[in-house]
Amino acid sequence: MNGITSHLSRFPQSLVVTAWLIVLDILLLRGQYVAFLRPGFAWILVLAVAILLGFLWVNGDKTRIHRFNLAEALRLVILLLPLLYLANVQGQSLDSYAFANRSLGLPSLAVTNAPPNLVQRNDPDDTTLYEITLANLYRDPQQFTGRRIRLTGRYHPGGESTQNLGPHVCMVFRFAVNCCAADATPLAVLANLRPGDVNVEENDWVDIEGVFRIRNQDGRSIPMLDHATLCKAPEPQRPYLF
Repeated sequence: MNGITSHLSRFPQSLVVTAWLIVLDILLLRGQYVAFLRPGFAWILVLAVAILLGFLWVNGDKTRIHRFNLAEALRLVILLLPLLYLANVQGQSLDSYAFANRSLGLPSLAVTNAPPNLVQRNDPDDTTLYEITLANLYRDPQQFTGRRIRLTGRYHPGGESTQNLGPHVCMVFRFAVNCCAADATPLAVLANLRPGDVNVEENDWVDIEGVFRIRNQDGRSIPMLDHATLCKAPEPQRPYLF
């Protein structure tokens, strides 16, 4: 009788550990972990799977006496809470609410020698359209100055931060992740749209195209797209930049 009771008392633990194993396997096999973790850190989840398998092995030791009580039940409930959170956030990514709370007003580039306002590249024959990401733009903004570029991001109307720059200025943003979504940094570019060209809503994913400039304002280098056009776009498979 004691053996049956001891075996049943281990069942809730085994159930929770098995649930974690299933979720981690799904995240790894489907690549869904990139919704909150840098791809290069997949080994952390692999390590977690190995540790959980170790817990299962220890929990199956029939010689070990185990009694299920209220404290044990509370621990198991706490272990289940992250799984409920993961189930709730699947398919979601940081949006304009997070952007408004993490950004510091107008976007700014780290340019060693800030060029004059709206610098143009002296290469009128270069009509190439450069399809890049905001991460590419922030790493080497001067490379794309005066060139026509296209990138993907979320649409943001700008609000108070852009009202002094013109009636048709908006922002397109995306988050860059160093480690995980908790440290995601917003990257954005201003866009001077053609009148009547806004047919999207806040938070919509868009492809935006325009001539890239670096605008010098109050000692800051502001990234901007002139003569910009945008259209709705599907959400990228990986919403974050790495």
